[in-house]
Amino acid sequence: MTTRRLVFGTLLLLLAVGGCADKQPQPNVLLVLIDTLRQDHLHLYGYERRTSDWMDALGTEGWVFENHVASASQTVPSTLSLLLSRHPAEHGFVHLGPGHFSRNPPLYPEEFLFLAEVFQEQGYATAGFVGNPFLNHENGFAQGFDKLFNVRRDEELTHAATDWLRAVAGPLPTEARETLPFFAATTRFATDRWGPPTLMVPR
Repeated sequence: MTTRRLVFGTLLLLLAVGGCADKQPQPNVLLVLIDTLRQDHLHLYGYERRTSDWMDALGTEGWVFENHVASASQTVPSTLSLLLSRHPAEHGFVHLGPGHFSRNPPLYPEEFLFLAEVFQEQGYATAGFVGNPFLNHENGFAQGFDKLFNVRRDEELTHAATDWLRAVAGPLPTEARETLPFFAATTRFATDRWGPPTLMVPR
């Protein structure tokens, strides 16, 4: 819910900017999604350990929503809800395990407008940097992105994002640049360590 409200607030800002007589520079927008991240393990939400210093810093300068619920328990339908602004009951796409999308490629109706497409229509350069193997070109998640990088390793995603941002935005501040504003979305995993806790492993 936090990210969705921030995104919708940004879209409202874009519409307002688009309607002004004296057009102001459009803001750059970075959408960060962290898969498998637990709210109850973030210091920002009361966890005793300092696990989220950069989020804490963002929280002091922005809005922090205390009541937020994902649209679905699985990454694919939940991310689709975020990018389409539609509940799972509306878009109807589910993920039934490995190979499901490869056997049943999703076909999105023309009226489904992805968030990246909204930014494209406003003249933005768009790119996605995705660490989840299910959010890929074959499954339709490239829709609206000029480029979609799908790599599991965080280091490779970071390098790809940095190179793209430097090429698109350049070193100049927003007020002085002559390049396009950008919308960049990135999805990361909170951890790459999968499996049961040590105490649950049979000996």
